Amino acid sequence: SCDQCRARKHRCDNASPVCSRCTKFQLECTYTRQQRKRGPPKGTRSTVHERLRSLE
Repeated sequence: SCDQCRARKHRCDNASPVCSRCTKFQLECTYTRQQRKRGPPKGTRSTVHERLRSLE
């Protein structure tokens, strides 16, 4: 979704270059791609292995 729809938590139709909601309300429509980090936080795997070794 565009930055305006994301900030206001509205459904965005992802139209390019301007979504219909931004067109309707004459808002600046920008798409900032935010990368989401996937997987467990760094260090979690080593911590799990250490805990497993202590249990053995």
